[in-house]
Amino acid sequence: MKTCREWNSLAGTLTFVILFGISLACMPGSPIDEDDSAAETELLPEAINFGFVEVTGSSSETIEARVDPETASFPHAYELSMLYDNTTITFAGGATSVTDTLTEAEPSADHPVFFTPQEPGTFVAQVWAEEPGARTPDTIDLIGWGVEGCRFSRNEISFGNVEVGSAAVDTFVLRNATVYPHQQDVTIRISIPSCGDVAFLVEDNEVHDTMEWTLAAGQTAICTLQFAPTVEEIYLCTLQTIEESYCGPLVVEGIGVTDLESEWMACESGTSADLHAIDGAADGTLVAVGDAETVLFAAVSSPCVWAPGPAPDLQSGTASLRAVWILDLGNVWVAANGAGTRYIIARNDDVWNIHDQTVLVESYDCGWGSSYQNIYFAGMGVASDMPNGRRFDGGGWNDVIIDMGMSEVTGIGGSGSQDMWAVLDQPSYNLWHGAGGVWEDRSVPWIGAGLQDVWVDAAGEAFAVGDGGAIYHYDGNVWADQSLTVDTPPDLFAVWGLSPTDVYAVGAGAAIYHYDGASWSREDQPAGVTAALRDVWMSASGDAWAVGDGGVILHRP
Repeated sequence: MKTCREWNSLAGTLTFVILFGISLACMPGSPIDEDDSAAETELLPEAINFGFVEVTGSSSETIEARVDPETASFPHAYELSMLYDNTTITFAGGATSVTDTLTEAEPSADHPVFFTPQEPGTFVAQVWAEEPGARTPDTIDLIGWGVEGCRFSRNEISFGNVEVGSAAVDTFVLRNATVYPHQQDVTIRISIPSCGDVAFLVEDNEVHDTMEWTLAAGQTAICTLQFAPTVEEIYLCTLQTIEESYCGPLVVEGIGVTDLESEWMACESGTSADLHAIDGAADGTLVAVGDAETVLFAAVSSPCVWAPGPAPDLQSGTASLRAVWILDLGNVWVAANGAGTRYIIARNDDVWNIHDQTVLVESYDCGWGSSYQNIYFAGMGVASDMPNGRRFDGGGWNDVIIDMGMSEVTGIGGSGSQDMWAVLDQPSYNLWHGAGGVWEDRSVPWIGAGLQDVWVDAAGEAFAVGDGGAIYHYDGNVWADQSLTVDTPPDLFAVWGLSPTDVYAVGAGAAIYHYDGASWSREDQPAGVTAALRDVWMSASGDAWAVGDGGVILHRP
């Protein structure tokens, strides 16, 4: 058992990052067999983060042990061992090991693991899958934090590169975590030691290195941090809870740089409205849409010159435009969430017209089309077995139900009308395949993240992204996990590509990731840009655009 409450110094933080971020396999006590063969038993997920749990409370997760039924020998016996005789992270009943046997009929099994902290601190463990003849067992790293009286919503804030003389802000939520029968008001004092250019930002742009809150049981407070580097160096500090309460570790990092050069540049949008979607046409027209019936146009030839187009008049300027599909400048299709009803509007020859109107769709969240005879807009229905989308077949609009109507469809893409994928914002039944207007469940049991978007290339390969840095790749036959492994990976909201070796994903905190066919890497956003990016699109020439909250539009040539 490792407890690390005192690790609030810079040296302690670095020790913790190295210890858990690389591997626990190098530590004393790791079992080694004499055989050089690889393990057959695969453990999922790759790591488990229990997050913050109140002292004397409990949290559970599940480890799946599985083998490839085409190559494994049955019956397949194995043992899962919890290293370091950990009494805080255990299997059911406090056990530190479990044994099981897989069969051809059941080539996988679930094993619950429990985190039950009895004192504040950081706790780490590792599960090994041991089996006869395997020298290299598969492993899972586990981590959890015992907190007392309060908890942070995050354990890391990364500002990335910020230009010296400028400032970036980010937020986290502080919660009174006391639970029945020990519910009580809690006074929480937090300081930021030895990190002069990171501070709490309050009203009137005042900054403080120590803050105090008194919260009732279950009450929350939103805390804003500002990073304003004055020198060119790496900043790394840990927020420290003072006196009785312990909210867990919150590591803050950032890099002060001069002459910051991002290949992405910020465009002037002329609006502060949140932008939700962007699309482009073969004729070089770009269109972005967002809240307050905002419609912006640009041209690929002038990629950072955006101007408002004639806006539709749906609800006196209050409707939120959530998805867009463009055929050319004269044919723009938009899905809107208005007061009391939902609209699909079309812009034909500079005139907006309501093309479809329904009260059965609760909200529109996404859209995609392969041609004028195959346009989809989808979201959530008002009730089960009610439509959560609409499809235009060239003649009229038809109801679409993917999963149940109350399920939220967050992304649609395809290589054509006979090969489409839809993703849902839920931990199961979240991958559906469509052909000719018929949808069927193609969910993968081990994909447990809520998904937010999907992109499909012309050959049928697909990428889906979602919560907690989830990224999954479909090679035309099976889905594979490419999820981000960085500490506290950002939620990803959108994905787009030109080919399976040139793909972008964007998300919370202005996160921009690029895939080159081998690995995902984060790209620097322009200095001072921290808003969530909601959509991304690429032209045939390889230029990329991303749009997001506060009217943010980014371009990468």
